[in-house]
Amino acid sequence: EDRSAAPGTQAALAGKGLSRLLGQRRFWAACAVILLYNFTPFRGTSLFFHQNDALGFGKIFVGWLTTLDGLAGAAGAWLFWKLRRAGISGPRFDTIALIRWSVLAGAPLTLAYALYSGPVSAVLLTVGFSLGGVVARLVLMELAANTVPVHGEAAGFAIFMSVFNLAAWSSNTAGAKLYEVLLPGAGAQESLAVLALTGALAAAACWPLLPFLRGPEKAP
Repeated sequence: EDRSAAPGTQAALAGKGLSRLLGQRRFWAACAVILLYNFTPFRGTSLFFHQNDALGFGKIFVGWLTTLDGLAGAAGAWLFWKLRRAGISGPRFDTIALIRWSVLAGAPLTLAYALYSGPVSAVLLTVGFSLGGVVARLVLMELAANTVPVHGEAAGFAIFMSVFNLAAWSSNTAGAKLYEVLLPGAGAQESLAVLALTGALAAAACWPLLPFLRGPEKAP
C-alpha cells in the first residue's frame, strides 16, 4: 500500500470529507430513511409483554420464535448476498430500487402485525418480517456505504450506524411506553395494532424521501 499521509494531513482530509458529507442533501435524506424505516415500536419490549401477558406464550415457544427470527434473518442475508453475487444490476436492482421495494413491502407487512394474535400468526409474521427486514437493513447499509465521500468514510459510516442505534432505542422505548399507556383502556390486541400502525406510517413516510437519495454509486 502507499505510505499514509502525516496524521495532521489525514485529519484535515477527514474533516473535509465529513464537511462534504454534512452538506449533502442525500446524507440527511438517508439518515431520515434509516431512522423511519427502522422505527418498529411493535417489536422488542412491547411484543415480549404481549407474547407473555396477552397471548400466554410459554418461554420455550418464545425461544423458538427467537430462533426462527435468527434463521429467517440469515436467509435474508443469504438472499441479499445471492442478489449481489449474481451481479444483478441496472435500474431495477440498484440500491434505490431495492429501498423502494423494501418500503412498498415493509409498510403493509408492518401493518400485518396488528393480526399477531396466536402461535400461527406469530410464526408467519416472525419469519416474513425477519427475512424482509434483514434484506432491507443490508440495502440501507449499502446506501450508507455509497453515500459517504472519500476521506469521510469512517466518520460518515459511524454516523449512519448511530442512526440505526437511535432508531432501535427510540422505537423500543416509545413502543413500551405507548403499549403501557394504551393497554388499560384499549386492550392488548388493540394496543399492538396501534403500534403496528405507527410503524407502518413511519415506513410509508420514507417514500417521499426516496428521490433525494439519488446520487453517484461508489465502486464496490
